[in-house]
Amino acid sequence: MSNKSQLSSAGKIVFWTLLFGIIYTQKPLYFSNQNTYFLHGLAEAGCGFLQADWLANTIDPFPIFSGLVSVTYSCLHESFFYLYYLIIQGVYLFSLLGIVSILFNFKDTKAKYYPYFAIICVVHSGALSAFLNNTVNLDPGWILQTGLAGQFILGSCFQPSAFGVLLLFSIYLFLRGKPYWAVFFSSAAVSLHFTYVLSAAVITASYIFITFKQANAKKSLLTAALALILVMPAVIYVKLNFSPTSPEIWAQSQEIMVNFRMPHHTKPAMWFTFSAWAQIIIVIIALYLVRKSKLFTILLPLFIFGAGFSIIQIITGSNSLAMLFPWRVSVILVPISTFVIIAYLYKFVIIKLRMESSWMGKPLTWVSFALIAVLVLGGIFKIRSDFKAKNTAECVPMMNFVRESKAADDLYLIPLEMSQFRIYTGVPILADLKSHPYKDIEVLEWYRRVKSAEKFFQNSTGIDWEKLKELVQRYGVTHIVAEGNAQNYTINGLQKLYSDEYYSVFKILIRTENSRH
Repeated sequence: MSNKSQLSSAGKIVFWTLLFGIIYTQKPLYFSNQNTYFLHGLAEAGCGFLQADWLANTIDPFPIFSGLVSVTYSCLHESFFYLYYLIIQGVYLFSLLGIVSILFNFKDTKAKYYPYFAIICVVHSGALSAFLNNTVNLDPGWILQTGLAGQFILGSCFQPSAFGVLLLFSIYLFLRGKPYWAVFFSSAAVSLHFTYVLSAAVITASYIFITFKQANAKKSLLTAALALILVMPAVIYVKLNFSPTSPEIWAQSQEIMVNFRMPHHTKPAMWFTFSAWAQIIIVIIALYLVRKSKLFTILLPLFIFGAGFSIIQIITGSNSLAMLFPWRVSVILVPISTFVIIAYLYKFVIIKLRMESSWMGKPLTWVSFALIAVLVLGGIFKIRSDFKAKNTAECVPMMNFVRESKAADDLYLIPLEMSQFRIYTGVPILADLKSHPYKDIEVLEWYRRVKSAEKFFQNSTGIDWEKLKELVQRYGVTHIVAEGNAQNYTINGLQKLYSDEYYSVFKILIRTENSRH
């Protein structure tokens, strides 16, 4: 391929990635899970006084991601996080397009891909998703691209789980006959988000089996060895840092995580609904459609593994197995299955009926362009709306005050649902419900902090003075954020620093010799 052709191909990839990214949309920094996953990196980079935050000093479960966050914040600009996610969206799109192109020999036809791409954009449209959720409380597109238990590869923003796209890219590379590069990227996914270790292990085992079956034992062994070498640092890191402190502490932490922190991810009784059955059917249909291809040998073991261990977890109720998320393989299976089914229908309707070369060809192309343009406009509108919503949220004036008046020794007690407070203000907090550690003994400490804050805010008639003194003495709490004007907080020992109709900020005047963070 000439340099001119390479530049042309690269330009097309960038163009379609940009369109897809706008259509898919992404939330403004720092949204939802980013308040958890960015904390270690931002603290290391010197954001505010986050280095003094207790959670920022717990064991980091995502050290590579945190390193990327730290370097970006320190040396570049936080707007690069949007660029990173746009690149991830492009890898997702072109990995899946590459897989279906290999399966259905799209490159051997003269068919135009615009109708297919337009359908894919409809499925992934952030604006359409928001509209359907707000009007009929149903989002078929979300069901078609995400996995079970509210888990996903592409979510609303840049986070470690988004690197699951490397597993999709790995599968594409293997189908292209590049097993070594395939295991390199599958191992990279594990290194960036260790929860993908089981999915990557099953996928790699399929690579080894297929390679061996092709009478290439040497390449099969080399593939296995390379995968083992590449994934070993991540395995060792997790083993050294997150092994059980004791059976009792481990069991307690698992109980907290499964039943208190994330039952929506870990308890099938909560997430096994109609949409879950729909996703399973989608995967089964796709498996049938690819039954004569290499992809079948990769997807079927994933399906069997996920189904089998999910059934075992449901029967046994094992918290440890629930925390391994055996159903997470669905975040790989569902989007591939969706692309496969749409590609099959596209090939049957458009190519076999020769619609692209008939009188319908040009109108179909222009309709596709028009639909894509509408989705792009919808994406732009949604992005602008999301940024406006962030900047006009009820808590923003209060958080602006805290950010501008913060001091090095501040430690805030905040409403537990206010997960954005810590990173927005750059101020350490006692705890919130969203952000948690992963080491078992640290999970117990996080739970104690949450429960202490919960008990304090449960008193609606006034200040529980004894509970406040306990928080000051045990943790070194210096300030309180309360909802509303909080007139019942106006007592000796508290100084009101800020108040509006939504939130008030108080400085605690009492101190104790043993107060600490």
